[in-house]
Amino acid sequence: MKKISQLLVLFLFFACTPTDEVNTKPAVTLEDTDVRFEFTTTEQNYDEIEFSYYVNGEDKFTSETLVFEYDNNGNPLTKVVEWKDFGHKYIRGEAYRNNFSETELGIKIYVNDELVYEESETGNPNAYARVVFDYTIE
Repeated sequence: MKKISQLLVLFLFFACTPTDEVNTKPAVTLEDTDVRFEFTTTEQNYDEIEFSYYVNGEDKFTSETLVFEYDNNGNPLTKVVEWKDFGHKYIRGEAYRNNFSETELGIKIYVNDELVYEESETGNPNAYARVVFDYTIE
């Protein structure tokens, strides 16, 4: 019995010992970072959103209006905004529908094709559909 317990302890020791092989991702610099926003809506008619975001290098917020397009059946298409070689650590801003539509507004943020942020909000008669994002690239 003593030999079995010694063998078991020895086995557990080697099983818990880290190996020299380490599974690490190759380092990606901020300059090589691509950011993609995907905005969705459930509004079946014309829809547009205000996309406001912090411009890191200029230390200011800027805004642009994004208009959704629709397929032949009237279904809204995903609106995509891409920033190649982003070069900054922080992604901050908001998107909102400038009306009281009771439909959903969604956002997905991808960094180097990896989903890092997802949120949606539904408007109501008293409030705009508004999604706020504040993400730090690690």
